[in-house]
Amino acid sequence: MSRNTLVIDPAFTWLEEEVTHWLWKKVRPSKVDFNTFPDGWPKLFIGDIPEDIQHREVTAVLDFSRPEKVLSNIALAENIIKQTANKLRLIIPFFPVWTMEREVVRWDVTTAKTLAKMLSTIPNGREWKTSIHITDIHDVRIKDFFWDNLNVELHTWMHLVDTSDYDAICFPDKWAADRFWEYFKWKEIIICDKVRVWDDREITVKEGDPKGKKILLVDDLIQSWGTSIKTGEKLMELGAKWVNAYVTHGVFPNNSHEKVAQAFDKLIVSDSIPANIDRAKHLENMKVESIAPLITRVISEW
Repeated sequence: MSRNTLVIDPAFTWLEEEVTHWLWKKVRPSKVDFNTFPDGWPKLFIGDIPEDIQHREVTAVLDFSRPEKVLSNIALAENIIKQTANKLRLIIPFFPVWTMEREVVRWDVTTAKTLAKMLSTIPNGREWKTSIHITDIHDVRIKDFFWDNLNVELHTWMHLVDTSDYDAICFPDKWAADRFWEYFKWKEIIICDKVRVWDDREITVKEGDPKGKKILLVDDLIQSWGTSIKTGEKLMELGAKWVNAYVTHGVFPNNSHEKVAQAFDKLIVSDSIPANIDRAKHLENMKVESIAPLITRVISEW
């Protein structure tokens, strides 16, 4: 019998079948009941602890896309260790507060560091350090926010998207280009920039020529949808043949995915934020790529 157990937050239920299929006989799913008390606070129950947790390697895929999930998922991780797991891997597809990792003015509160500290309190297993796996994080310096008692691994899903139909890859700013260009280095690169004009931001092309090209706009996060739309409009204004957009983490507050999808020939996102599965069902030009391949690789290699 396998000594690897897979625990998946209910928000990612579809991943269980995909991951266990690829890791047949190497991992077994475990049932965790994510219930709540009448007042809304979490009431969790781990299934067969002797079979699924004790002296096993446990991989937990946690949903942090909503604030109310944070307490229940950290409590679950701590109790997996409490039940004498040999090793715990925490896969957090979306680390939600990374855009508050630095202070711009002295009144800013850096919530990314606070969440990293909370996760750092999770103990190690009987035999191995607890590892945390985060994908396409906004600022790699966040890795230093975690305490040294954990192994923190940073991953990317930039390779999920098929780039064979594109002439060029466009990054919305140099920051994104510096982090992700190596995954697209066989393609022509276009780099844009945001220039502040009073209360507005004007998009300019700093490198490359979009004229006549089929372009894929790539970024790790869409939170402020206005910048993405303006970047697509600028590329078309400068003669691009058509523009698609790929983003790992489509947050899309207030259903802004509808406006973003209208601005591009195709909008591609990963399912790191589970809500995008349902969002894409209602939009013909919105496509969702599965994160299962990376989860499978993390379990196999770490």
